[in-house]
Amino acid sequence: MTAPSPTISFVIPTLNFAQFLPETLDSIVDEGHAPIEIVVFDGGSTDNTLDVLEAYRRDRFPDLKVLVATEHGNIDIDLNKAVAAATGDYVWTLSADDALMPGWSQAIRAELTAAPDLLLVPAIHCDVNLRPRRNYPILRDDSAPYRTRIANDADLFAYLGRVRTSEGLFSFCSATIVRRERLLQVPLLEDANGTCWRYSARLIAVLTRYPSSIAILVTPLLLKRGDNDSFSQAGPVRRLKIATQNWDHAIRSLGLGSEVSSALASHAKADIRPTTLLFLTQFVRDADEQAIYNACVRSRIGRDSLAARALATILQRFPRLPIMQRALPLARQGLRSLQQRAWSARLATVATPQRSPAVGE
Repeated sequence: MTAPSPTISFVIPTLNFAQFLPETLDSIVDEGHAPIEIVVFDGGSTDNTLDVLEAYRRDRFPDLKVLVATEHGNIDIDLNKAVAAATGDYVWTLSADDALMPGWSQAIRAELTAAPDLLLVPAIHCDVNLRPRRNYPILRDDSAPYRTRIANDADLFAYLGRVRTSEGLFSFCSATIVRRERLLQVPLLEDANGTCWRYSARLIAVLTRYPSSIAILVTPLLLKRGDNDSFSQAGPVRRLKIATQNWDHAIRSLGLGSEVSSALASHAKADIRPTTLLFLTQFVRDADEQAIYNACVRSRIGRDSLAARALATILQRFPRLPIMQRALPLARQGLRSLQQRAWSARLATVATPQRSPAVGE
């Protein structure tokens, strides 16, 4: 007898994303109505988010669960509250502006038959209109899916060697699916509140509570909307702090051994290349931001290596040349344009799904 398909709880925290929510919800519902639950947690939107959600519940998905924050929080608080409302076998957190790709349901449910504790789904990075720019694989070798059991620190280090960026440590919430039973076994990590990585750290806690199992797919099933990073509103330098020092704080909250913590922190910041640090020198606006930037450089590069200390010194003192301010953005824009054209051609063969009827139609 075939086992019933597990229920997937989609958990979507949102704040002023009314314009994107219908597309996100459609990408879930358009795949049909295999066992799913959708929980949207509104953190206090001032746009028409609640009206959009009420219309969607009326017209498309009557079982849509909408929760509204009773006080001002942050992504760490809101995401944990939203996840606590889920009741499914698996929890899939999804950004309110991203979208699933056609075929996600069959691919994910096939993978969940093996009952992994964690599942990571790669994305295609897009512009703000969801036009593809580039693939962003999670694995260093993405020729085949990766499935492994982690029973000890050695297995964990081997896993870190297979993943390419911080997404292997659950930095992109839309890419992460977790068995709810395992998530409930790990602490809420109050000490990580305010880092923006509290939920990611909880998933690391699942991974490091041995034994654990994880699978990573290689076929993109997500469209990640770009040019829309709410974490960047305070400026590039403070965004860098989230990606470096805040990761250090979140990982310390796990209370793991020094060797494991060091390996996790180093990998969590692997996305931040020296060229990125160099580019960001142009955005240091005052003495406070210079102090933040210097601390971020030390966090990313480390303090042990003489070469690393020398590089940190150079980066902290690099002159802010006007030509750099003009040339680097232009080069980046040109590269994005090329990537977008390549991926648009690759996706041209993917048919756009037709609208599915609402439940009960």
